[in-house]
Amino acid sequence: MFKDKNIVVGICACSPAIKTLDLIGQLRERGAEVDVIMTPNSVNFVSPLMVQREAKRPVQIEAFELPKMYDPNHKSLSQKADLLILAPVSANTLGKAANGIADNLLATTIMSTKAPIIAAMHINP
Repeated sequence: MFKDKNIVVGICACSPAIKTLDLIGQLRERGAEVDVIMTPNSVNFVSPLMVQREAKRPVQIEAFELPKMYDPNHKSLSQKADLLILAPVSANTLGKAANGIADNLLATTIMSTKAPIIAAMHINP
């Protein structure tokens, strides 16, 4: 189903962020290539190293950090994504996207991708 598809998973600073590891594993089992973007505060909920181990790719956190290695065929994650999954997505990140605030890599990717977006919202009642 997801064979040869590139799925970008966005992780926000929400308590169920650790469960995204299961999602990444399931997507990879179904043949997807998974890239992950974490918001700067999401690292307080799940370790980027754990996410990287599950995704088998470097995790992106900051928009202006130096690349881990240079790829001359580089395409931005927003361009190469076949699907963008925001799981969990915070109300803060959705609000930023709705109001055009691009202050982190995930918010910028949400606004610039042409791929379909699935948002799994997490709000405490």
